Amino acid sequence: MSKNYFFYFPVFLVLLFGSCNSSNSMLEKGDTIPDYTGITPDGDTVNLSSFTGEEKIVLVNFWAAWCSDCLKHNTELAELHEVYKGKKYGGHDFEMVSISLDKDTALWKRRIEQQNLNWKNHITDFNGWESKQLKAFSVHVIPANYLVDHTGKIIAVDISRCNFDKVLKKYYGAPSP
Repeated sequence: MSKNYFFYFPVFLVLLFGSCNSSNSMLEKGDTIPDYTGITPDGDTVNLSSFTGEEKIVLVNFWAAWCSDCLKHNTELAELHEVYKGKKYGGHDFEMVSISLDKDTALWKRRIEQQNLNWKNHITDFNGWESKQLKAFSVHVIPANYLVDHTGKIIAVDISRCNFDKVLKKYYGAPSP
């Protein structure tokens, strides 16, 4: 009997305390999206707040060119961009912003081109996981994304392609051309 106790007690502790670390949780629906300042592939500086300041609906995606899961996810993002670019929901334009954890500029630019990630808003601070800005988003796994409404509030976390339209229609009604 005591042998079982010594086996199960550590497992119990891991389950109990391993899931209680709130400092590692992602931002949640209803939270305000933090700002992020990054450099584009062309060398321009862009602030994430400039999109919410313009009252746009923004899909903020975190990824890296060296991340195989991100590369798979990018196919879905490219499809989303093709379907939703130019559409307005509740009078608000849809935008996508991809924030990269890359430090290798050449690889980052090459992946954007190779995967036809043809939205204009790609930014990075070239600090990877050590980015102080990244910590504000509580992103610990990539790919990760947030759908942000026109006021800067998060309306969905890690939204998938199949739920995307439902969420936008719930908040804004049918799109206008």
